[in-house]
Amino acid sequence: MTTGRDGTAGVTVALTGGLALLEREPGDDDPVWLTEVRRSASEWVGEHGFPTHKDEDWRYTRLEPILAVAFERASPGLGHQRALRAINGLGAGLGGARLVFVNGRFVPELSRVEKLPTGAIVTNLASVLAEGGECLEPIFSHTFAPFHHAFAALNTVLSDDGAFVSLAANAVVEAPIELVFFSETDGAPLVSNPRSVVLASPGSQATIVETHTGPPGEVYCTNAVTEVILEAGANVAHYKIQDEAESAFHLALLDVRQDRASHFSSHVFALGSHIARHEVRVCLEGRRGGRQPRRPVHAPGRPAPRQPSPR
Repeated sequence: MTTGRDGTAGVTVALTGGLALLEREPGDDDPVWLTEVRRSASEWVGEHGFPTHKDEDWRYTRLEPILAVAFERASPGLGHQRALRAINGLGAGLGGARLVFVNGRFVPELSRVEKLPTGAIVTNLASVLAEGGECLEPIFSHTFAPFHHAFAALNTVLSDDGAFVSLAANAVVEAPIELVFFSETDGAPLVSNPRSVVLASPGSQATIVETHTGPPGEVYCTNAVTEVILEAGANVAHYKIQDEAESAFHLALLDVRQDRASHFSSHVFALGSHIARHEVRVCLEGRRGGRQPRRPVHAPGRPAPRQPSPR
């Protein structure tokens, strides 16, 4: 263990392969409960390790090429010039809010939050945690424990930021909310661990468009967790565009919990990445919850990235 600036114990991930070099010091803004959750997740990973081909859910996912890379965590000071060009290449957007993250960290100068109705909050997760984030404690504690695999726990340990979308009761966001995650390495192989949370109160509605991309030819790994919690009668449509570089790796968990009479739909467009995995877990916690998961759509004329079908 190491000691952070605030005197609390640092969190070190005891892993094999290149990811063993990753270490996270507690942030100045981390609430006490989050430091404890990160420590528990780190200990879980150290005890259980990564999935293998003997695990049924992972038998078709090749992890060896990922674990063999000596990934580093991105420095907050890394420039955003290529990200700026890439974001500009996306055009004016879909007419609503757009949050942009570079290497898992929020970049406000590239983002746009406007035209939101009363009761809708679209911001970055780190800003919510900096204020205590009590509403997030049960969510962070929930994700890695029941699913028993190292990458969700690793995200819990190493995540710096992500999107936070909160919809009050009966709030309706007409324009899609864009979440753009861009990776740039500056020469060294980097790993990012974006963590996003969508909270939909009773009767609320929204469409989320989540995009992951990066410059061609670079080696990086995105290990993303997106959590969507729908209360009674809420309606959320989620679209994911995975357009990583063909030399990159992409691992993702979409964790959905639905109350009664809620409706959730998921659409995945897998366009890039050398090895990719998009895992969907849905828990129906109330009666008459509806879900429509869609199988990944691959770009015509390009080989499909190596990934299992979503579950």
